[in-house]
Amino acid sequence: MPEIALLEQELEGQDVGIVAVLTDYRSVGTAITLVESHNLMMTNLLLSEDLYASMSEVQYIPYVYFVDNEGRSLGVEFSSAKSAEEMLDYIAQARANIK
Repeated sequence: MPEIALLEQELEGQDVGIVAVLTDYRSVGTAITLVESHNLMMTNLLLSEDLYASMSEVQYIPYVYFVDNEGRSLGVEFSSAKSAEEMLDYIAQARANIK
């Protein structure tokens, strides 16, 4: 999570947004503690039981995928923790896929 916070700072003011989906936190209180302790300012979603069940295909957390402003996949995704620098490289790759 610290690397995501660094990435968020790096991207401030750019046309890229981050939305975190907190799949491994079952209560609102625990999720709020996590978000506040890491100073995560991006939108953070806590999954309902139905949405949690729908993510059964995801094998690793964190799992990151890139979408355009209309919600279409840009065909760039990764799983496992990455440094802020590595994530910036993935963002550049995703931007190159925008048509």
